[in-house]
Amino acid sequence: MRQTIVVVLVCASALAAADASDLARTFADATAGFSADRDISDDPPPRFAFTDEAFAIDSSGAAHLGTYGSPSASIIGKAADGSRWIAADIDYVVPCGMAGCEKMQAPQVHASGLFDPSGRAVAWHVGLVFAGSDGVHPYRAPKPSAPQKLATRIDAGGEDAAKLFAASIGDPKKLAATISDRKDAVLFGSERPERFVGGAAIRGKLVAWNLGFTVRDGIQAGAVPSKTVAWVAANVDAAKPGAKPTPYRVLAIYEKTGAAWKLVVLHFSSAFAHDE
Repeated sequence: MRQTIVVVLVCASALAAADASDLARTFADATAGFSADRDISDDPPPRFAFTDEAFAIDSSGAAHLGTYGSPSASIIGKAADGSRWIAADIDYVVPCGMAGCEKMQAPQVHASGLFDPSGRAVAWHVGLVFAGSDGVHPYRAPKPSAPQKLATRIDAGGEDAAKLFAASIGDPKKLAATISDRKDAVLFGSERPERFVGGAAIRGKLVAWNLGFTVRDGIQAGAVPSKTVAWVAANVDAAKPGAKPTPYRVLAIYEKTGAAWKLVVLHFSSAFAHDE
């Protein structure tokens, strides 16, 4: 009997690992807009997407950084209804067979997303943190720009999360108080090293940043079919008292815990102008 239990536990663990790996791969392919394994052109687009350059509504929202997305350091959370959210670092690479390819460094993003129980992408956020390098010339980080204006659209089921977001985003202590205690909660900042995991670490970082965020324009929000996981997206200005504000985009993913909504993913990124 004991041996049977051990086998079942090992198999369950292996299945969970495979499931997580599959979602990370699917997410990277979707954000790149290409998969080497299957045709993703007919996949339903997310309801909302922040791309590496701007935002897209009712669009595939693919990044324009490379042909293939290679995920790493993925953290995946699962809700009781089967919805899943992911926070990952993704490198975007382009096939290269020329001399010097080995010196190139791929563009990298912090990426977060929400999937409903059927596996459909609901919303995602691709935030550029490294623009890539040819390995020869000194790296020059792109200059952030003001994000494109966002209209307000709040879908059924997203109302309470949107209200909580608006009421807490301006005060770091109030915002910190909405963070989930989950060990797999994630905070992404706009810089490459800014990756914080676990409720306690996230709350501490938000208080240490001591930034008040002001919504620049509209708020987008929605929920999975069960209405127990919701997302909110907005453009915000961040500033300490008396300082010049800095614009960011933010995607917040909330899980309903009892009667309360708690943040499981909070992702800030800088916006970059399209390279015409």
